Amino acid sequence: MKLLKLTLLFTAFLFITSYKAVARDSDEDLMKTFSQAEIEELDTKESETIIKKRDPNSGIYLSEYSTFKDKNRISFLYHLNNDFTALTNLQTIEMNWARRFDLAWVEFFFFRTQAMFEELTENNSSEGPLSSDLLQSDDTVLAGGASLSFRGNWIGEFLDSDKVFTSTSAGIGWYRFTENFRNRIYSGPGLKCDFGIHRRSSQTIHYGVKMSYHLSHTKRAAEFEGEGSSARSQVLSWLSMGFDLSFYF
Repeated sequence: MKLLKLTLLFTAFLFITSYKAVARDSDEDLMKTFSQAEIEELDTKESETIIKKRDPNSGIYLSEYSTFKDKNRISFLYHLNNDFTALTNLQTIEMNWARRFDLAWVEFFFFRTQAMFEELTENNSSEGPLSSDLLQSDDTVLAGGASLSFRGNWIGEFLDSDKVFTSTSAGIGWYRFTENFRNRIYSGPGLKCDFGIHRRSSQTIHYGVKMSYHLSHTKRAAEFEGEGSSARSQVLSWLSMGFDLSFYF
């Protein structure tokens, strides 16, 4: 099941990047017309959208705003379990702040996940026997880190909408896992990958959905001299679906 989740996640990522590659190939003629600087600017702007404000009475467009002008973003997310039969067995509250640079957004994320043990990891037999109480224990993960995020408009072109876009990000962070059944705390580095579909409703707001995958190798402190690393480790891995509300400033 975890292999299937990873396959779906990276298939989506490859689809996005391959789409952009095809789009660039089809624009080879532009290289004969524009200077290198102009081509780089067009390449940067290709993932941007135009927000148009219309008068509700006359239907006349009053103003336009290019998302190329976006500089900062703060996002609030609420995630649920990817298993629709047990949505609340895993819940995450996340906040991130992002700054736009020429090639990508740099995001700093922080989240808190509350979930059953079985949704986060598998039992390490060196830590003790598996039991139903362990599997259903209510555990917590706290994490913070940084990601690179890229924005694309292929889905907006497909839906013929100038307000719908996608985001793809990958980053690293530090994870702290509190396992309450045995009263142990683990920590270690982790990987976070996201794919989102969003709608820009105004110059300052977008909302949408986001899929997040986490993989972290955590360890606890040794309880006696010579205790092996593998005997005191827990590998965390989970996939969640989130609701995203973001503000630009």
